[in-house]
Order: sequence, then structure tokens, then C-alpha cells
Amino acid sequence: MKEYGKYIRFMLMFALWTMSVLMSQASEEEIRHVKVGFYNIPGYHEQNSKGERSGYGYDFLQLARRYSLMEFSYVGYEKSWAESLSMLERGEIDVLTGALRTKDRENLFDYSYPIGSTDLNIYVRNSDERFKPQNYRTYNGMRIGTVKTEILDERIRRMAARSNFNCTIVEYDSFESMFKALDDKKIDAICAIGTHLVSDYRILETFDHEDIYAIVKKGNTQLLNQINDAIMQMDQSVSMWTVQLFQDNYMVQKRHNLEFSDKEKEFIRRHSTKENAIKVATDNNWSPYSWYENGQYQGIVVDIVDVLMKQAGLKYEFVKGNISSEVVLKENPAVDLYVAFASTKQYAEEQNLLVSPAFMMPSIAIVSQKYAKTMETIGLANNTPMLNKTVRKKFKYEFVTFDTSADVIDAVKSGKVDGAILYDYVAQSIVNMDDDDVLRITFIPDMTLPLHMVTRMEDDRELITIISKCIDHLSQNERNNIATKYITASDNGMSVLDFLKKKPWIPMLVLLIMLSFILALMYEKYKRAKIVLRKDAQARKLAEDANNAKTSFLFNMSHDIRTPMNAIIGFRDLLEKNMDNPEKCRDYLKKIEDASMVLLSIINNVLEMARIEKGTVVIEETAWSADQFSDIVYSIFIDMMEKKGLKFTRELNVQHSYIYCDPIKLREVFINILSNAYKYTPKGQVHMQVDEIPCDKEGWVCYRTTISDTGLGMSEEFLPHLFEEFAREQNTTDAKIEGTGLGMPIVKRLVMLMNGTIEVKSKKGEGTTFIVTIPHRIAERENLTDHAGVIIDPKLFEGKRILLAEDNELNAEIAIEILGEKGFVIEHAEDGKICCDMLAAAPDNYYDLILMDIQMPNMNGYEATRFIRSMADSKKACIPIIAMTANAFEEDKRDAKRAGMNGHIAKPIDVHELMKTLARSVR
Repeated sequence: MKEYGKYIRFMLMFALWTMSVLMSQASEEEIRHVKVGFYNIPGYHEQNSKGERSGYGYDFLQLARRYSLMEFSYVGYEKSWAESLSMLERGEIDVLTGALRTKDRENLFDYSYPIGSTDLNIYVRNSDERFKPQNYRTYNGMRIGTVKTEILDERIRRMAARSNFNCTIVEYDSFESMFKALDDKKIDAICAIGTHLVSDYRILETFDHEDIYAIVKKGNTQLLNQINDAIMQMDQSVSMWTVQLFQDNYMVQKRHNLEFSDKEKEFIRRHSTKENAIKVATDNNWSPYSWYENGQYQGIVVDIVDVLMKQAGLKYEFVKGNISSEVVLKENPAVDLYVAFASTKQYAEEQNLLVSPAFMMPSIAIVSQKYAKTMETIGLANNTPMLNKTVRKKFKYEFVTFDTSADVIDAVKSGKVDGAILYDYVAQSIVNMDDDDVLRITFIPDMTLPLHMVTRMEDDRELITIISKCIDHLSQNERNNIATKYITASDNGMSVLDFLKKKPWIPMLVLLIMLSFILALMYEKYKRAKIVLRKDAQARKLAEDANNAKTSFLFNMSHDIRTPMNAIIGFRDLLEKNMDNPEKCRDYLKKIEDASMVLLSIINNVLEMARIEKGTVVIEETAWSADQFSDIVYSIFIDMMEKKGLKFTRELNVQHSYIYCDPIKLREVFINILSNAYKYTPKGQVHMQVDEIPCDKEGWVCYRTTISDTGLGMSEEFLPHLFEEFAREQNTTDAKIEGTGLGMPIVKRLVMLMNGTIEVKSKKGEGTTFIVTIPHRIAERENLTDHAGVIIDPKLFEGKRILLAEDNELNAEIAIEILGEKGFVIEHAEDGKICCDMLAAAPDNYYDLILMDIQMPNMNGYEATRFIRSMADSKKACIPIIAMTANAFEEDKRDAKRAGMNGHIAKPIDVHELMKTLARSVR
């Protein structure tokens, strides 16, 4: 077989060589001359007075030209996008790039493979501080300009409906007239596709991330095939070419658009050396904004200063010492610039200070204990005088002051005060890193306190004007990225879920980890119970009930974990003894897999409950069809029910079939309920019925889903405790039914998160009925998203080289085995630092892709990714990086994206999902 495979590979190589020779001998007549619509869009299509072209679209065509027999001529630089689209429809040009996909256009044009991606952005004037990012109350009444035929109107309306604000959309014939209207304040904002370089305004909102395409007239298959062939070769030969084109045409130009006057340039020249460095001062005890530790300043403010100074080309250094107020400018002549000035502009004027624009707009938050019911006494930190002054005017609490934020939080935890008012990032960092998990954060709406930078009136004015320009040029995304690394709690936990499925004969370690998790959970519950016990006698009774529930949970969990683990160990032994019997081997492997999935389900339930309690679960809505949703849920259970001898029926009675919902969490609710109906119904039937009922809110409907069974039912005494954590009327031993007692509490919390209600009716021996009522916004059919699958060519992976960064030997062994079977060549790095070193030492294009674990010693996956993205070698810096990690929640996916990763695969590994992700990255 090996010799046969070598022969096939040789024939393929010979065929490819023959084709390349034939293509190289193509005559001039075989080259296709293509007329391109080259409309003027800054950053995408540009042409200077000498006729030199540039931009993302132009660079794409030049790259495509390298891999095809196409020569381009460029038509219509003076034309608008709409005029270019009409020219393509009339056949006056052959191709147009930078198009979004719409149903109307699909009737007229054929689409290439994606040539990049973009977002829709809402821009406002830099000086307009009325609108706060993602504070949608401030968006109400906004007048948003768009260019006609840019197909943005409906998308803006959908975004406004999702975010619950009202706006007016004003259409313009051209970008020039739209920007003039914004400058003249006839409109408040503009909406444009992210491929348009808009550098003199700030981005307020980013939404609707989509691919962009090249389009040809309908039926021009020959040209479309040439373009697609070129894109496929680019995907295989040029690593991350879309990322590189974006950096070349948007990031670089953005920096170049920062202009300084002659006086400012002279000031920069004088202060561009270490000897004449700008002396900067800030608060030394205000984490995470700024603090002094181990001989240096660090924090969000410090990093922002670094970005601004580098952008300006100024050398600087922070002044050491006990600096906690802008009065240092008066007391210390050596200081040139004070940052994090939080007082009013009037106060600055009275003190003869010059003020920059706000470089941050912190909101205000209250930190309290999770279960605090009253809010009478509030703690404040002495090092935030402007915040203290503002809240004392706004609120009527009894205020108590402490030296630092840490002292205030200690007072909250000990019960000396009911809550603490702090700046947003201070509050978030404290709550995120709260190991005791007893704190919660509540943001105060419509309240922000801007932070500025100030200099003396009598000093050189150029410093404050230079800094002001750089602040205006600093995007909100850059500010958010800086802040994120200081407010995110580190997670050093270790997961072995991946090899529980792949290596089921090593389960004892999972048991130890799970028992440790349960003990930690019990300890936390115990601490909470102690707090409640100090309050009153009624709380003591509740704590005793909670302790009994935990004890019951421990016994149940011990049995529930041991049951599938015993099956895994037992069938593994039988598998080893019957290796010569394929039929028995297949049967044992299937039973091992089933037991592994039960164990994984138990673990997932515990983790899901922990996430809900932590408050990290969010509802992410998308348009969905009620018919499709019903079909999916029904199809999961119909075979199971029939095999058990149960009659499973459903009924759908709705007038509005299309709604906005979170299908994943909605599915979790009904699968949990139906799973219980299946488990606790020995015989008879299960019925699911969805009815639409009136809703008080215009544009909304209520779906009432009733799930009834003829099963074992529940006693009247147990019903009030059904939704309590760990509560079960019968344990696993009595009922012979596996479970943790967490399914129904999860259902209850998710329904509440979706602003719904859940009722239950049950009678012992007669069955149970659940009634779930949830409101939904009405959607239209065209709102539905087409989730097309990815077709994987088995030959796609042959010979592709993957660098696997994984510190766990078992995980690495599994990954190498799976990927090797698919044709990949795998090289293994034991941690993030070794991965970076191997990539740096390798020739260009040696590796096709990196699979990166997150939790690793020496350098974790996020740090390694950031290091790679900052490499001077652009080819290596743009290599595709996929996270393959047990950090599997939505926030982990967002963290991976922020770090610069291209995708995320959760452990335990779903091989099909892994291959789909790799197919997208290695083409």
C-alpha cells in the first residue's frame, strides 16, 4: 500500500509539473484583459496626481495577477460605487471588488470566494462627546448619514432595534456630501463600511462583520473561475494575505494622517532624545489605572502614555515619588505633563493649566456583596477626590472614606459598608480577581468622569497640542485593548476533559479534580452560609437547608461520577481481553464513549452553573425560525423516545414564525426539560406544544412552550425545591437515573436571563408539565442567517505542516495522532516560548499553521500569539494561529480573538469541527 501511495503521489506531481509547463508556454493571446471598476474610496482605491494607484483593492488585484493570466485596466476613478455597479451591470466593466453579498445583487452578479472582511462602523466627530460607546441611551435621536445604494439603511435599523435606540437615517449621493453634512453638524454620525479609510473621526460603534467579494456579471463563469483560481493559490501560497493587505493600507495610512505644525515638529525634534525627555507624573496608587511597583510605573494610563508618546516621536520618563495629584505641576518644576487629571475644566483654568481632550471616559460603578439587599452606607477612596465630590452631590447615601480602593473593598467584604463607589476599571479588576467570589458590580447609568492630561499655562504650548492630536487619533479599540489586559483575571486551572474522551482508561485523575472542585464549591457555599448565619435565625435555617443540600449533592455526585467511570474502567479491561474479537471491541468502545459523554455532561452542568452564578453568561440573539428550531429539538429525541417505547408528539401554533432569540441557550432549556421527561417516563407519552400568545410590547411576541409527560411525577413537598441547586427528590441509587440536581436550576436561570417565566405542575405517579413563556422580538425571513457547511477536500491537508504548542504530553499525543491521520506533518513545542523560538528559527513559509494551547508554562498561548504578531518578519507574523484549549466559554473565544488568533477549538476535540476550522485556515 505504501508503494502504491508513493506511485500516486509521483503521478500527481508529474501532472502538476506538466500543467505548470503548459501554463508557462501560454501565448500573449491567452492572457485575459480585464476592465476593473476603480471607484475612489480612501484606503481601498486611491490614485495620486502622478497616476500612481494604491489601496487594498488595488493590492488584491496585483496579488491575483501574480497567480493568473489576467491583465487589468482601471476604469472610472471619478465614478461612485453606485455608478460603478451600474457599469458592471451594463457590461462596461468586467469586475468590481469590495462588494457585500445581498440577495438583490445575487440576481444580477456572480460572487467570487471572499477577498477579505469588513465591519460596518458608525463614526462621529472627535469633538462630539454626546455619544458614549455602547451606552445606547445616548444614541437616542441620533441622525445617521449613509450613501445611497450602500445597502446600509436596513442594517442600521436592525442594529438600532437590537440595541433599543431610535435614530433617523439620512441618505446622500456621495461620501463628500455626507462628510460635509457631518462637519456642518446637519447630521450627528455617519455609517460606512470598514474598507473606507475614515481617519479624522472616531469610531463609536462596530457591527455586522461580513466578508467582501469580487463580483462579475451574471453568467461570466470563465472570468469568475480565473479569479477564484487565483484566490485559491493565494490562500495556499501567501500566509494571511488579507491581514497583510489590511495592515499595509489601513494601519500604516492611519499613522501617516497625523500631521504636526512646524512649531510642533521643532518641539518633537528637541525632545526626541533621552537627555531632553518629557517628565511625566501620575497617581502612584490607583490600580489598574496607574501604580508604582518594583521601581517603575505601570497600568492602563501608563500604557496609553507610551502609545501617545511613541506616536508623537517624543522621549519621556515618569517622575518617581509620591505623586497623587495634579498639584505636582506647581510643586515640582521638573514635571512637564500630568496625566489622569479628573477635575473640571473650570478648575484647570483657575489653576492656570492647559487641558487635553479626554483620553478615557471612565464610567462609575458600585461594588457590593453579591447578596446585599440594602444600600445605605457607601465607601469612597481618598485618592479619587473628583469622583467623591461628584457622587456626594448626586446621591444621598451615608459616605465613609478610606485611604485606598483596597481598604474600601475590605470594608465591603467585612460588612462595615454596604457598597463602594469606584471607577469602572478599578471595580472590574477587583471583582474579576476576587478569589472569594462574594462581590458583584453594578454600573451607574449615564455617569462618566473624563480623564485628561494637563500642562502649565506658562510652559511650551506645543506639548499639549501634540498630545491632544495623538489622543484624537487613538481609536477606542486601542484603548479597550490596553485596558483589557489589566482587568482580566488570570486563570491557572488545568483541564483534562480532552483525554477523558480520547483516553478513557485514565479516569482517576478526573475524579480527583472533580472532587476538588466539589470541595471548593462546598467551601464557598459554607463561607456564604457563615455570613448569613450572623444575620438572623431565619438565615440560619436557610443555611442548614443549603448545607443538607450540599451533603446530598456530594453523595449523589460521588455515585454519579463513579458510575460512568466504573463503566469506562470495566469496559477497558474487557476491551484488552477481547482484542481478537472486532465485534465485541466495537461494542465496548461505543459503551466507553457513552460513559465518557455522561461524565462530560456532569462536569459541564457543574461548570455551567458556576458561570451563571459568576454572571458571565450573556444572551446573544440572532434571527431564527420557529419551525427550524422545533425540528432540531424534535429530531434529537424522537429516536430515543421510540426506542424506549414512548410516544413523542409535538404541535406548533404560531403566527409569527421568525423571531430573534439565543438558539443555543433556548435549546439548552428545552433539551434539559425533554431529557428529564425521557428519563423519568418509563412508559406512555411526551408531548411538546408551542403556542403564540399576545405580548404587551409592540413588535414582540410571546412563545408559550408546554412540555408534558406521563412519567413518575413529583411530590407536592418536593415541587417548591425543584429549582434549588443540587436538589433531587430521589438520588441516583434510588431512581437508577443519572443526574446532578443542576439541570433545573440552570433552566430556571437561563429562562430568567431571557426575561421569561417557567411554571411546573406535577403529581406523583401521574406525570409532570412544564410551561415556559419567553418574549421575542419579531424578525423577518430575510433576517435569517444561512449557516452553510464547509466542504472539506481530503487532499487539502496532505503535507501541510502544523506547529503544535501543547505542554500536556497526553493532549499532544492525541492531537498528533488525529492530525497525522488527516495528512498533516506535526512538530511539537512544549510551551509558548519554545513555539516562538521554533517559528523564529524556521525558514519562511515552513509552517502552514499553529495550533496553540492557552494554559502553558513559561509563556501562555495569549502571550505567545502577541509575540508572534509583533515579529519583524511579516510572513511569520501573519501565520494562522488557532486556539485549541479547554478554555471553552464565549469570553475565552473573545480573548483569543483579541490576542490575534484566527480561530478557536474547544477541548474535548470534536474532530469534524477541528477539520472545518483547519480547512478555512490552510486553503
